[in-house]
Amino acid sequence: MLTHQAILAIPVGLFAGGFVTMLAARMLRDTVLGLFSCCPECGVSLSFAEIVPALSWFGGGGSCRDCDASITVCDQVAEAATAVLFVWAVLRYDQGDTLVVIPLILVVAGVALSVTDVTAYRLPDRLVFPTFWLSLLAAAMLWILELERPGGAAWCSW
Repeated sequence: MLTHQAILAIPVGLFAGGFVTMLAARMLRDTVLGLFSCCPECGVSLSFAEIVPALSWFGGGGSCRDCDASITVCDQVAEAATAVLFVWAVLRYDQGDTLVVIPLILVVAGVALSVTDVTAYRLPDRLVFPTFWLSLLAAAMLWILELERPGGAAWCSW
């Protein structure tokens, strides 16, 4: 069963990686976070099949379908890294409950921070502060949920 979940984590991680690249690009340009992705050069909206940069990169020859602007390799690396980290998080943290969602959210936040740092050598406050509070909330939730699990947090005596 865990193998099926790990295999399912690959396409979900690829889609999340597409979101990560969109999030990083919009954070660096200080644009509004919307639901629709677009080409950073010409602004044309991407179709559903083009949301995943790796698939659209291979399908479109590494460029935008309208303006032929090249898609950077950094997008594909970020997307592949997100997919690999999703598989790792599922294999490491999935115990048949929804606790695996918290590490997956933190993976998206961490990869988004890494992409913005690598591409622009800066971390926008619009991304850092929500990630900080999200990680604190996730740590608290994991700690509380671990206490409720049978046999969980045996080190805690109170």
